[in-house]
Amino acid sequence: MPSSTKVYVDRDPHWGIYTEAGELVVEAAYERMAHRELVGQSRSLNLIGIDIFDGPFQEMVYAGPIVAHYGHFILASLARLWAVDDSRPALFHSFPPIFDHGARFIVEMVAAAGLTRDNAFSFDRPTRIRRLFVPEPSIVEQCYTTPAYSATAAKVGEKIPKTECFGRKDYYISKAHMNSGVICLANEEVVEQAFQTAGFEIVHPETLPLADQVSLFRNARTVVGTVSSAFHTAALAPEATGRHVLFDYTRTPNANYRLLEFGIRADVSYYSISDYVTPGDKDQFLVHYKANDIEALAKEMVRISNSSIIMRAVRTFRRKLRLLEEGRKKDIHRRSG
Repeated sequence: MPSSTKVYVDRDPHWGIYTEAGELVVEAAYERMAHRELVGQSRSLNLIGIDIFDGPFQEMVYAGPIVAHYGHFILASLARLWAVDDSRPALFHSFPPIFDHGARFIVEMVAAAGLTRDNAFSFDRPTRIRRLFVPEPSIVEQCYTTPAYSATAAKVGEKIPKTECFGRKDYYISKAHMNSGVICLANEEVVEQAFQTAGFEIVHPETLPLADQVSLFRNARTVVGTVSSAFHTAALAPEATGRHVLFDYTRTPNANYRLLEFGIRADVSYYSISDYVTPGDKDQFLVHYKANDIEALAKEMVRISNSSIIMRAVRTFRRKLRLLEEGRKKDIHRRSG
């Protein structure tokens, strides 16, 4: 059954891969959380009276849903691509068709995975596939990850063009210019200014092409910000050794951030700012946080970030001293031998 043209996948009870009897093919389901909760879909559908068309291919491999949200795309829409190659056409759940999406990051990442209009398809009506190969997802949000996911994300990242717009500097990721999303912080411009005064460059990722977003994580010395999908970009630059400092509105970071750490070399730290903020509602955002004292919060975030950077520099310096000492001892041993 195709994706709905009107609602997001988690609110659509009809899309998915079903047997001819109307039973959901669980192996092809989009699931999240430790208990593998369905994201939309239904355990069964009544297919009586529904016109089902024959697909153009006898065999396909299921590649999962194309999720238009940036963070969920990097997680869910890359999850099954480890098993997609030129041997069979790939079937996605997508509306509009994959290469017609207005979000350029979707088109660019799917193309970087080696897919084209000739081997990646989605259907806008109920369609029968005679033989469908369903690979296991290499990552399930807030549940588990595998080396296959990290390898897929790295492969996609390698195909993203390299740019030089960001250097070995310290950056603060801001959502102050975003009009909609999941989480926002009121008056984040005050935090921006505090970090700018402290020597950080301010970045608004949603204004950047994908190549520049990847460049940020490839090259930055430090990337600081409140928790957001922008940090998922690190999965596309796994060899980068910068430091990431994430400020969380709760006491416990969302598990997705921790899952992505398994595949990257960056040094990642989390700090809670829950004592400084209270949640509320805002039409364009799922959760809208307001700081009780935004200037005090900004000052504390800068202090923590600078302390974190200094501590990393100290650890790096100590590690280099240790390696030099080990090398000196080996050299002495060689000479004495």
